[in-house]
Amino acid sequence: MFDLQRVAKAEPERLASEVVEAYELELRQLLLHEVVDRHCPIRPPPHLTILDYVVGLGRIAGFSPTIRQPLPGTKKIWQAKVKLMISIQAINYYKATLQNEADSNQHTA
Repeated sequence: MFDLQRVAKAEPERLASEVVEAYELELRQLLLHEVVDRHCPIRPPPHLTILDYVVGLGRIAGFSPTIRQPLPGTKKIWQAKVKLMISIQAINYYKATLQNEADSNQHTA
């Protein structure tokens, strides 16, 4: 979390894909679309900067950028990361459930 803030301040134009895993970029964008703003695209833009990534993370946790505070604090980033991790766990559980159902259907056929 501190690294994200540091990189966003030091290198705001750096591509987020150089710092963050692809699945996390996609999930953050999906949460941003579903929770915050239905008008933002579901897929992350190909040239998403780390600054935009961090601000978007903050928005998931309720942060609204201002002139005095353009970046979310550690607490907001942490809250957003918790939401991301819970979503990842839910997706993995759902995938495992589907796989188990498929396996059991194969054994009964």
